[in-house]
Order: sequence, then structure tokens, then C-alpha cells
Amino acid sequence: MIRYIIWTFFFSCTALAQELMVTGEFKHEYRTIDLYDNIRRALFILEKGNVYLPEDRAYFLKLRPADAKRLGTSHILLIPLFGDKITYKYDIPISFEILPIPNAPDVYYTKKAFYTDEQGKKITLSYPEELPLSPMEKIKKGIPIYYQEINNSDDFRDIPQWIEALSNKQEVTTIGIMHWDGVDKDGKMVGGSEEYKEQELMSELAQEKLSSLSYLLKSIVPLPKKPTQEDWRKWWQRFQNYSFPLVKHLPVHIETFQEFIDSYRLYALDKETQKVYNLAQGTEYYPVPELLVFDVQNDKVERGRIYSEKQPDATAFVTFYAQNDTLYTLNSHFVWAKYVPKRVNDSLFYQQIASADVAPEPNRSYREVYYQDIEYEIVQTYTTAKCMYFLVQKKDTNEFQVMTLDTKTGKIEGKIPLNPLLDNPKKLEHHTQDIATGATDNFVFQLKTEKGVYFLKCNATKLLEKILLGKKFEWGTTYLSWGKKQYYGDMDANDTFNFYTIARPSKEHRVSSPDDIYDTRIMEQDEESVVAFYEYYDGFFSGLKMQRLDKDTHALKGKSSLLYQYFPVEELSSVNTPSCLKAFKINGQWHVFFAKEKRYYWVKVK
Repeated sequence: MIRYIIWTFFFSCTALAQELMVTGEFKHEYRTIDLYDNIRRALFILEKGNVYLPEDRAYFLKLRPADAKRLGTSHILLIPLFGDKITYKYDIPISFEILPIPNAPDVYYTKKAFYTDEQGKKITLSYPEELPLSPMEKIKKGIPIYYQEINNSDDFRDIPQWIEALSNKQEVTTIGIMHWDGVDKDGKMVGGSEEYKEQELMSELAQEKLSSLSYLLKSIVPLPKKPTQEDWRKWWQRFQNYSFPLVKHLPVHIETFQEFIDSYRLYALDKETQKVYNLAQGTEYYPVPELLVFDVQNDKVERGRIYSEKQPDATAFVTFYAQNDTLYTLNSHFVWAKYVPKRVNDSLFYQQIASADVAPEPNRSYREVYYQDIEYEIVQTYTTAKCMYFLVQKKDTNEFQVMTLDTKTGKIEGKIPLNPLLDNPKKLEHHTQDIATGATDNFVFQLKTEKGVYFLKCNATKLLEKILLGKKFEWGTTYLSWGKKQYYGDMDANDTFNFYTIARPSKEHRVSSPDDIYDTRIMEQDEESVVAFYEYYDGFFSGLKMQRLDKDTHALKGKSSLLYQYFPVEELSSVNTPSCLKAFKINGQWHVFFAKEKRYYWVKVK
């Protein structure tokens, strides 16, 4: 691992100035990549702040065998600065001078290309020679400029000259375009456009130009909200000393798979063996046989299987519990089951040794019924060593009940109809929430009626608490509890940690985060703290961080800890960002698990 990190660091540092020549072909069937914003920042830095950025697209190039061997890959992702016309020249050899994008393996940009067309003519494309004159060059030559050239947020050429122009009172001729439409005397829609010329001060154009670029520039080196000319001069000077950021390769265990990892996965901690189990939920139509076992004591990962045609209940899981290497599961067909490990051809297999039908109706089995034909749906679960709780809704109705099983035997311990306890409301909906690991031995959930959102807590046989939180309540919060102290926590796009009292009415307390918080996030707890794990983006890198907060005051406890960092290339989506995030505190140390594309990650927090 250490050798890999050192090699990557060396490659990234030397790659800034390294130029290569390769030959390859574009293929019609290859997809086009939509690039993320930080690639624009990378190109701006690599080109020393003087660049005309192309469209946010990149193209796969199939390398000839000799170049594939030299680069260690059959394909590279290519960003042409001279435009995308050449990328539609399919199945013909094209040679490129390429420069690597640091932090992004197999991603390059190019400023020069050579190929021979169908008529045998040798064609050369080069940057910046292919570009039109910049607005600044036109002004110097006395050529009128179109106003939209000033607002072109892709053209970062001549920034030092625009900075000096902030105090220039010279008048410049600009061309605007006026569009019009209307109805003629016959009632027909008509329209058109015409150009008009104006005289504008150079200083005003410079202000307009720099403002159109500042959204990107200030994310590289900070700028005041209303920068003066002197602020811009200092900014440019600081940028000259700016070093290209390099991704931090932190210790992590990675498991690689053949396919993209499904985002719907379940976790359970076996406290006796200190193993973390990971199961794919799967469906009756697409069972996922593989399970992962993260062995904390022995610092290893083992892959096993649980589904087979002989045990069809081992799919469509909604919750499970692990103890002494035995798994206790519940699936969406209302089948409880018990599985134990065995070795089959030296590989791990979990064999079902007991099962029970636990449908809401007595003497009813949904084992062999298609999911859409099951009359009930499990909408929330929570499992402890003793109880397996699940909130059940009768489909196409507003009827809800809580069912509780003995975790180890599958025996039904209780059924609690909820409608009568809420005065049989006309409207009743499940309001999504989570429960932090180990926060309670009871079951907590939220239901929404015409009066508002209720907090409900029950044990196996009866309702313990019912509190109307308010007419509205935040969706997807996490229940946190230390004895009698209980509240909900959340993180949102406002980059705040939010906390909500469990009271009538609920009150909110917000704490600002030092990071930009993105979609993947969870809240857990330990003895003294709320512990938040979240995806972040800082304008250049993305990854995962951890932040501890005081359980009483919610104040931040120290700085956030970086757990994992990467350099996004493609536009962010649910496929290429962290998912399946979960964390457990084991022997005083946090262990964080998540998936990204075709890899599973295990991070141990120091």
C-alpha cells in the first residue's frame, strides 16, 4: 500500500509537465462522458490561467496496441481543447499529443491532433491556433466585439490584461443583438433579430468579464465578494504560486467486483465475533447470492453466498441480525429464517436451518406469491438481540400495525394496530426516518395524519409514547438517544447539522458545518457524541468525512476528519459517488463501510 501511495504521488507531481504522443480510434458505440466542474478548474490551473475551456465533454479513445502497452490501458478518456469535431471521425487512426490530468488515471487532454482524411489529405488540429481572436485581441485591433463574448464564461484568456483594464476609461464599440417577436396585421406570428452598436467603457467591460469568470476563479484562490482592482492583482499573484492539489490516499481496504454494486444493502454487527455482515436486499426477480463478512478481529474480508435455488427465501431481505456467526433474517414475503455458516468446496455458504411464515394474517404464507400480489408491505424495520420490529401497511389502504418477532426463534411476540391509537384518522402515511445503531431497545417511527406528524415509540406489545411533533416535520431524520435524552438529527444542503426536539411542538437547532455536505450521509452516536458521516465536495475533491458533535450542546467537537478522498471526473450521479454508507464503533474505533461503482471500501478511523 505504501509503495502504491508513493508511486502515485510521484506520478502526479511529474505528470504536470509530461507530454506523450499516442495513436488511437474513436468508436461510434462509445459513450460520451459529461465532465464534472472540477475538470474545468484542473485545466485552468494546468494551463496557467490562460485557457479557452471546451464543452464539458470527454471521449473514449481506443489506443493502438503499442500505446496501450506503454500506458497500461486499452482506452483513455480524452478532452480535446480544440473542439469536438474530430471526435466524430470514427474508425480512423488519429494521433494526439496528450497531457495527463493529475489525480485522474487514464484521463488526458490534448492540444494537437494529426490524421489523414478519406482523400489522403493530412489534417492537423491545434490549440490555441484553432481559436477565434479573443475579445481583448479584437479591442486592441479596433474590431467591434459582440457583447456575448464578454459574458462567455468559457473564455479565460488575457486575465491579467482584463485586470489592468479595470481602471481604463477608453471607449470600446460593442455589438448587441435585439430579438423581437409579435403578431402582424393578419394575425400571424412574426419575429426576428437585429444588431445594434454601443460605446462602452473598457473598465465596465473588464468588470463584466471578470465577474463572469469569478464563479470558478474564487473556488481556486479566494476572492472578496466585491473585489477591487488591487484585490484582483493580488489574486493573480497568489495564483502564480498556486500548486496543483494532489489527492490524499488514506489507508483503506478495497474489495473489487465485476459489476456495479447495488445501492440497497443491509448491515449487521455481530458483537460476539466482531464481524460486520453485509447483505444485498435483492428481489424475487433478481436475487443477489453474495454476502460480505468484514472480520474486524482478524482484519480480513471474506465473501460468501446465501442464496441458492434450494433456499429461495434468501432474498428480498428487509432486516437481519447476526450473533455468533448465525444470521436471523426477515424478507418482504414475511418469512423469518435462520442461517448458519458451512464450507462448500472451501467457500463460505450460509445454509437455512429454520424458517417461519410471519404474515399479518394467521395461517397465511406469502413465500411463493409474487411481491405485487402480497397484500401487505413492510415500510420500516429495526432489530435488536431480542426483538425484530417491523411497521406494516396494508397496501392501498391507510391501515398500519407494528409486528414484533422474537429475533432468535421467529415467534410472533406482538401485534399493535395503530389506527385506533391515533383516533382512526382519515389520512395516515408513513413518514420516513432512521434509527442510529444501538440508540434504543424499543421501536420508534413516525406517522403523518391530517393533524400532523406523530412520534411513536413502542415495545413488543404496547405503545409507550405518542407525541405530535407538528403540522410538518423534516423528512428522513435519524433518531438519537441517551437514556431519557432523545431527539432527531439530520444534515441538509444548507451545510448544517440540524437537531429537532421530540416535543409538542418540536423545536429546531442548527449548527453550521465547515464542509459542503452532499447527498450520502448518516448520523450515528457513541457514549458522548453525535457522530456524522457525510459525502463532501470542496470544489476540487470529493469524498467522505466524519464530524463529532456534543450530544448535549450539539457544538462541533474538533475539526472534521477526512476518511476518503477522490477526484471526480464524470458528472456526479448515484452510480459514481459513495453509497451504502454505514459505520459501527467496535472496541473504541469507528469502522466505516461504503460502496462506489464496482468497489467496496472499509475505512478504520484513527
